[in-house]
Amino acid sequence: MAPIALTLAQAYIGNREADKALALLDGWIKKNPKDLVIMRALGEVQSLLGRNDEARKSYGAVIAASPQDASALNSYAQLLYRIKDPEAIRMAEKAMKLAPNQAAYADTYGWLLAERGDLENGVRVLREARLREPGNGQIRWHLASALAKAGRKLEAKDELKAA
Repeated sequence: MAPIALTLAQAYIGNREADKALALLDGWIKKNPKDLVIMRALGEVQSLLGRNDEARKSYGAVIAASPQDASALNSYAQLLYRIKDPEAIRMAEKAMKLAPNQAAYADTYGWLLAERGDLENGVRVLREARLREPGNGQIRWHLASALAKAGRKLEAKDELKAA
């Protein structure tokens, strides 16, 4: 039944009815509180709707039950970054270390390092992410931004062109 609930929630979101998706997933979790897949989806919808405190609790429950879930850690790091929680960088680093070949996780970590002002390490991590996925425009944009902040305008311009 969980796959059907996820599919229905996705349909609601696709139809711009995220509140219905939220109600569906919330109802499912009340009946199945250990369903981590639905709990994660609930956190994503809560985040989408700007219900950051609720999303934080949902992601927290997923991570408490499955601390090695790099994907959940990366999503949680992004949420924490949006709400300006300094714990974001630690979560992003943990996700990247758990799945070092995932360019998206390196992108999140590198971007957060650069945003924090650690441009040298941010650029290094973002370059590694770009090497893994050279066609990923978001990674290249993050790298260009970090390079520009570091005063490396020509390199930043080349990255933007490639993005």
